[in-house]
Amino acid sequence: MTGDAKICGCGYAFDASAWKALPLVGYQATESRDPGEAGYELRNCPCGSTLFVRVDLRTVLRASRDRTTSERVRISAERTVRSYVEAET
Repeated sequence: MTGDAKICGCGYAFDASAWKALPLVGYQATESRDPGEAGYELRNCPCGSTLFVRVDLRTVLRASRDRTTSERVRISAERTVRSYVEAET
């Protein structure tokens, strides 16, 4: 997440570091043909709502291969990118 804060309907606001601290739900591919907007990162607000930001799934996948990335993030990113690539072919 870059730029402005993400604001939930409940009133909580999250800057980039607060966003990364939220529990990760996973990633979802979109039907966009622009690879820079090929997916969403979903995280849960403390109020229970699920929020999203647009992400480049290729960047997420590359970052997921970093040794410091959790196994859950890596698996979610790989599955989502795989399904996006399969939909393209």
